[in-house]
Amino acid sequence: RAIWADVISSRDFGWCFAMFAIMMVIRAVMVLLCFPVLKRIGYGTNLKDCMFMVWGGLRGAVGLALAVFVRSALAGVDNDAGAQIFFLVAGLATLTLMVNATTSGPLLRASGMVGTSPAKKQLLDQVHRRIRQHAEQQYHAVCLS
Repeated sequence: RAIWADVISSRDFGWCFAMFAIMMVIRAVMVLLCFPVLKRIGYGTNLKDCMFMVWGGLRGAVGLALAVFVRSALAGVDNDAGAQIFFLVAGLATLTLMVNATTSGPLLRASGMVGTSPAKKQLLDQVHRRIRQHAEQQYHAVCLS
């Protein structure tokens, strides 16, 4: 059975949404606490990067693997608890995919984190112009001479 009707109740769905919100808050706090270090190491980071780290961070694969382990470890001892843990972790992974993954693209566009920078656009325009000029010169030299 996909959902354990005898174990999982509507209250568990509420807990799943509450845990999703708590997970986002904890992740935001951790990223903000680490911001001074993140800003100074590697390429450095800014608040926009941190915002997306909070929103776009992966959550699910390791948690699901651990939930499967816990569920199998509790098999025969407390099947209900194992099923609830698995349901909550799977629910969090599902919410991450449904909410965070589907809104990451619009969030990146709205924050201006994707797209071509003006400097790169200018460089690409120059390259296109030079290629066109070279192609026209070669055409005139070969075909019109």
